[in-house]
Amino acid sequence: MAGAIFFMPASNTIRVVRWLVGILLGASAVAGAQPASFDDELRRGLVALQNSRLTEAQQSLEQASRLQPANPKVWMALAQVFLRNRQPGPANAAAKRAETLAGDDPVIQRALGIFYSESRDFSKAAAMARHDEGFAFELGQGLLQRGDFSGALGFFDAAQKHFPNSAQIALGYGVAAYGERRFADAIDAFLNVIRIDASVEQPYVFLSRLLDQAGDKLERITAAYAAWEKAAPRNCLPVCLHAKALAAAGGDAAEIEAELRRSIQLNDAYWESHYELGVLLARNRRWEAAATELKRGIELNPKHAAAHFQLARVYEKLGKPELAQVERAEHERLTAAETNVGGDPPR
Repeated sequence: MAGAIFFMPASNTIRVVRWLVGILLGASAVAGAQPASFDDELRRGLVALQNSRLTEAQQSLEQASRLQPANPKVWMALAQVFLRNRQPGPANAAAKRAETLAGDDPVIQRALGIFYSESRDFSKAAAMARHDEGFAFELGQGLLQRGDFSGALGFFDAAQKHFPNSAQIALGYGVAAYGERRFADAIDAFLNVIRIDASVEQPYVFLSRLLDQAGDKLERITAAYAAWEKAAPRNCLPVCLHAKALAAAGGDAAEIEAELRRSIQLNDAYWESHYELGVLLARNRRWEAAATELKRGIELNPKHAAAHFQLARVYEKLGKPELAQVERAEHERLTAAETNVGGDPPR
């Protein structure tokens, strides 16, 4: 479930139009009982909508709505036409008509959920998805994947009222809050995910990025990592993240080092354990050992800018200015790439 948050869904508009065309083409028994002129007009309108011929689509669908004014598919298709023509009033009126005519039809409700998500009525979108947690998550996920963190936050906030004990809905809210830099809300959300389902990996990873924002919640986060480590003793990640939390809390250096070395023993190929150990050793002025761990971390993840910065500092302490300069230049290059300094505007 947690990994699914990175899945990129197709465009919602394309999906709802394909869905409507599929309903028409697949419902041959129903279509056979309908007047041929209605079937032809609806088909023509849907194909035109799918191909962005919006004037033609509107004409055909309006004719179909006159032939069968109680058919919710027609009004659902018209809502999409008006929405794409930037006519919010008629779009919402058509969607409301479809909703009234369809009742509790789950297929129309799914289409309405997509429509209301696109029109940014997130409370209505969540209401349309209230019977299907997976679909609700998919709607919010689409907003996250488009980088619309504000919209996703509004949607998942509304969806949580329908699914108060859903780990994936709480996770979506946390990711959206993180994207909006509402870190206190994000921390609360990720801790809530762990409360609901402690086996989900992603909230722990996000919390590790927020340790310096944790404040009085740091103790709870550290306890959550300790519990995860106990529940998954062969997994290097909870061991490493527990060590990070202990370090953020100013814990005992020997205990933190032991944790990081155990994480490396479990998985020598996990870069962050080496990086964190290198930083810890450098903090304790163990320069040669720090350089070894930082180099190993960079070998495993050469694009981590902070590791190059830390290694440059260690080389300076070791009296190796040429090597320090190489690492400092790489740190600057990677930082510039991350912030797009001197590049094209982000798309």
